[in-house]
Amino acid sequence: MKIDKLFAALIKEGNNYEILLVNPTVNYYPKILSKTGEFCEDLASSVGKKEFSELKAKSSMTLEKGNSWGFSDFIIWYKLSIFDKNDNIQKVSFSTGKFYEECPFVDLPILNKKGYYIEINV
Repeated sequence: MKIDKLFAALIKEGNNYEILLVNPTVNYYPKILSKTGEFCEDLASSVGKKEFSELKAKSSMTLEKGNSWGFSDFIIWYKLSIFDKNDNIQKVSFSTGKFYEECPFVDLPILNKKGYYIEINV
């Protein structure tokens, strides 16, 4: 599978998980704003907000890392505002969690390991 655009990745190792934003392109993004939350049936979390300083070309950043207890019971969603060097904003979103095993389990570029590829919605 050739991957040549921004994507999210889920790495599960034992009882832990990590959700990353991966940039296999030559583009540099100086700032990323993230809103995230999770829900399960009629239960929903509050919305978390975070600002990341940069996403370099051919690199990745961790959006979330934690223990996977209950991970597969919830859907975790992200809405990202990705700023380019000219301050243009690309708004994207994705979700993972409960149905993560439906995502392709592949060799992930930049990370150089196997994990779940999560396509980003533009």
